[in-house]
Amino acid sequence: MNKICTDVEQSKKLVELGIDVNTADMVYCIELYKEGWKYSNKAYPIDGTLGGDDIPAWSLTALLKLIPDFDMHKRTIECRIETTNHFIVKVCDLVDAAFEMVCWLLENKNI
Repeated sequence: MNKICTDVEQSKKLVELGIDVNTADMVYCIELYKEGWKYSNKAYPIDGTLGGDDIPAWSLTALLKLIPDFDMHKRTIECRIETTNHFIVKVCDLVDAAFEMVCWLLENKNI
């Protein structure tokens, strides 16, 4: 199943790289589990402002909005299909591909 947004580690990296958290459209919240408090495995749509312990997350749409002139950009988001014995075993995740492009653009000062 494809992800609907960046995971917690990807989200933290985007914040570290300086992406404005107000561009996020999803959020990971702290929830109480049997083992104690931890971040949920599921991101939720943002329905207001982020709480102090919340981690912002970006959907594919939100990531694409971060890419300047996405339609005109000379780089492409690549997905590879890997096969074994003529069966598809893995299709890349578009969220991961867009995340990698945004990180590259940030690291190379293109955003």
